[in-house]
Amino acid sequence: MSIIKKITKIKSIVLLVIVLLIAGAVVYIRPFLPNVPLEDLQVKITPERLERGRYLFNNLAGRKECHSARNPNLQAMPVKEGTDGQGGMVFDHKEGLPGSFVANNITPFHLKHLSDGEIFWAITSGVTKGGHALFPLMPYKSFGHADKEDILSIIAYLRTLEPIKNDLPVSHSDFPMSIIIHTIPGKPDFHPVPDKNNSVQYGSYLANLGNCITCHSQANKGKLIAGMEFAGGRKVPIPTGGIVSSANITPDIETVIGSWTKQAFLQRFRNYSDTAFNPAAITAGSFNTVMPWMQFGQLTTDDLSAIYDFLRTVKPVKSTVF
Repeated sequence: MSIIKKITKIKSIVLLVIVLLIAGAVVYIRPFLPNVPLEDLQVKITPERLERGRYLFNNLAGRKECHSARNPNLQAMPVKEGTDGQGGMVFDHKEGLPGSFVANNITPFHLKHLSDGEIFWAITSGVTKGGHALFPLMPYKSFGHADKEDILSIIAYLRTLEPIKNDLPVSHSDFPMSIIIHTIPGKPDFHPVPDKNNSVQYGSYLANLGNCITCHSQANKGKLIAGMEFAGGRKVPIPTGGIVSSANITPDIETVIGSWTKQAFLQRFRNYSDTAFNPAAITAGSFNTVMPWMQFGQLTTDDLSAIYDFLRTVKPVKSTVF
């Protein structure tokens, strides 16, 4: 046998082994992963939980802006009245994602089919009813590191939303993400809300709940690029035309908020929460922002101040965003 034929035979054997290994992994992954147990729990609805859940859902961690309809024709794309939780926003290849992912209907119209444990499962572990994996665009990794009581409060509040009939298409992942996605969910690792007197730790907790790092970091097929955390540059298409990039929110003194005082930081948010703020109409092709200013602008001064204090401690990254 010639050397060329031997090399060709070896390559064929190696390729066959690789194919068999991949096939074996797929055979294992599909039926056995994700492997996160479903917790049997019932969430008691109390006034305290409803108030905390309302605050988190509407302003920080409930992702109201992701699971509702937003008006792209108005400045800051405010949530359309009467659409809270109806879902339907699509995140796909336009955002550089490996598939098409649809924000679920999280009103009681859909949640009536789910137990409290199943909702908790999805929010904190990324596993849906039937044991299917969620793509981590839904920030279950962040919620799985929150205070368990905060998650229970969000579930309690979701149960009180107005039911909205809104049947939606199913999300799907491209290959090989369609296989990889089953390996991503994991058991939650809850952490108590830090003492508010430690503003940096408390701000870190709030930034985690708000999932600031995802929107303000560049990513490749949904995976954050190491070393560019909070440095902005994530490109997002605007429905009225064009693309905007998220801001660099590291404390680099030369780029964006690095030179902002705390008062300037607070005022930027308050500009959108003031009762006098009236979103201006946006013409096609004009600049707009997907940053949910009107939701975050309703956070308390203490909470916004803590987020500012935390952001001053992250690694400065010189990254000018256009």
